Amino acid sequence: MNCLYHILLYIYLILNLVRHSISSSTFSSYFNKIESVNVEGESSQCLSVYNLFKDCIISRNKYSAIDFNDICETFNNGTCQIIQKSMDKTLSKCSSRVQNELTNIINENYSILTFFCYKDSDNEYCPISELFQKYITINEDISIDHFKNTNYLNDLCKAKSCYSYIDDSYKVMKTLFKVGIVKNENILNTESDTNSYIKSQSCQNFLAHNLVVLSKEYSIEDDYLNILDNIEKSSNLQPCISIINSYSECLINYHDSDTLPDYNKYCDIYNTEYCKNLFNNINVNIKKCEDEYQVKLSKALTSIRDISNLFCFRSHSDEFCPISKIFQKSKTVKEEIKGDSFYDLNLLQNYCLDESCAQFIDESYIGIYDLYNIGLVTEESIMKSLKYIRDFIDSPECSRIRKNYGRFEKEDSSSSFKQYKLSLCLVIVTIIVSYNFLI
Repeated sequence: MNCLYHILLYIYLILNLVRHSISSSTFSSYFNKIESVNVEGESSQCLSVYNLFKDCIISRNKYSAIDFNDICETFNNGTCQIIQKSMDKTLSKCSSRVQNELTNIINENYSILTFFCYKDSDNEYCPISELFQKYITINEDISIDHFKNTNYLNDLCKAKSCYSYIDDSYKVMKTLFKVGIVKNENILNTESDTNSYIKSQSCQNFLAHNLVVLSKEYSIEDDYLNILDNIEKSSNLQPCISIINSYSECLINYHDSDTLPDYNKYCDIYNTEYCKNLFNNINVNIKKCEDEYQVKLSKALTSIRDISNLFCFRSHSDEFCPISKIFQKSKTVKEEIKGDSFYDLNLLQNYCLDESCAQFIDESYIGIYDLYNIGLVTEESIMKSLKYIRDFIDSPECSRIRKNYGRFEKEDSSSSFKQYKLSLCLVIVTIIVSYNFLI
């Protein structure tokens, strides 16, 4: 009897190992599809890009247990994102056949990997991504019950920066079902319930009772522009009133406006020599006001200067820097600034490639802190993003982005020079032919 029991146990373990192997290979082997593309005879540039895409798509530990941290670290790096966003350029050295095959495979692979690696504004995996990671790793099918689980729904409710990705998530889930990674088609029918829940009163009640608001609520008494206005109205000294009016003409108004703001105009005024001198001499100018107002006025004007800088930082090419654009857009469309904007890959890449803007990052966050301190920036994740951006700029990944960008620039430059030489030759030939014809 004991012998039979051990035999049955052995068979059970073997079957589970086989099941584990089959299930694991479903996910891992799917991403090996890129290796089926025949690149024999392609140029060295094409092979280089092909191998780069393979490194981005196929996990470095593909022969061991699935490690999504490893997969996503590879996939989310700047190089992997840049080469996919500019596939027309990166695959241009490949034949048309290879371009077509790789484009189809890469686009589908990237959409699926984005789904598994999507993160919220706190740089944590979104609940749907985390759910699929878990059950792919332990080789179990996901059921409708998992989407009805209270803990899952509450996690989803909290992750506001993931809301915008829900629709795309379900599109990818359909692809996962089509390619056999997802077995249960019924989970595709949970999209409506998921969207309904995050808009429901239950979700709002959960947020109200379980989330601690870490930001300071807006207080008009602490608002720097309001302080300036109150002192101007309270002062009995004309020089004080005049100097405050001068500052008011120079500063960037960070409140919402009924008119469409023109930040090119506002920042040009703020950056004039006259306005710069005003803000560089705050401690001198405040002496034109009563003693009782000077300390408060100094603090308010210093914060207003920092916020004005935040809105007006420009690159060497005279374009507004990415964080400045975020705040300008917020005031233009009158929308609250979201934390996930500061973790966006495009923003990171822009700062990585533009050192003239990168030098203003610390100063930008001084202005952001001033707005946070009076409750006009509400998400604490925005304050935490400074380290995230700084770490990215100092990372080897950023160095690789700069290197690759420089290589593409050289290729473009070389191509332009060749076109110039060809055009010049054509002009010379035309002149010679015309001259001979006239003779």
